[in-house]
Amino acid sequence: VQLACLQETMLKVIAKNLCTMVCKDVELEGRELQVINSARGLLCIWRKGIFEIDPVFSGNGFLGIKGLWKEGKIMCVLVNVYASTDINKIIGFGNNL
Repeated sequence: VQLACLQETMLKVIAKNLCTMVCKDVELEGRELQVINSARGLLCIWRKGIFEIDPVFSGNGFLGIKGLWKEGKIMCVLVNVYASTDINKIIGFGNNL
């Protein structure tokens, strides 16, 4: 696994040893976003050294990371989205993203 984006982590703090249990014998880097509702969080983790972060951006229900994927030298934007099922909230979500 090079990259994982998780939703509904249901943890207030993501401990480094938890990430290590997911990918044994691999050094990881990552970013998290605490969500106030019952989902309790978004998490993006990746193998250390494969991705160079430029800015991180977030809003209500999303965590975005812009950077350079070193293999192939590709600029990319990764967005982990946790969207509501309420149609009124979905309509406004696109404006925030």
